[in-house]
Amino acid sequence: MKYLIILAIWTISSVATAQNEIEWMTENLSVTTFRNGDSIQQITNEQDWEKAGNNKVPAWIYKSVNDSTQVIVYNYYAVIDARGLAPNGWKIPTIKELESFSMEIMGDANCWSKNFGKTFANAGLLVGFWSSTEYDDGFAYYLDYTEWLDDRLKSDWALKGLGFSVRCVR
Repeated sequence: MKYLIILAIWTISSVATAQNEIEWMTENLSVTTFRNGDSIQQITNEQDWEKAGNNKVPAWIYKSVNDSTQVIVYNYYAVIDARGLAPNGWKIPTIKELESFSMEIMGDANCWSKNFGKTFANAGLLVGFWSSTEYDDGFAYYLDYTEWLDDRLKSDWALKGLGFSVRCVR
């Protein structure tokens, strides 16, 4: 099964706090070890990424955005691994928390596009963030923005082997 890798960069420059008092990290997560110190498997090519997804192996990969910025994306197996992806004191948001953040902090799609600098629309990519909320054995919820498709924020579910960015909360 082919697994896509979705890139996202968030350029908010300070910790954002939604009305419900959730504090959000200022940048996407970019760790290469679990909270307990174990290494997360780094993948360097599409074939190994597909294998990791099929075998439910926690993994991350560097991906380039417009040939200028490298970001780390994770499969869902890294997100939910019991060794902990989020740093101490932080957690992966639920889909409800992601939806709340998108409405309270980012506002409408125009604000979202402004904060992303339209980087992804230009690259023809989907902006996606994993949640900690599982849909079923093979799928999990994420938040996405696809200007080229429907120009709005929405939650959806995707194969757990896909690669999305992660933003933590506390």
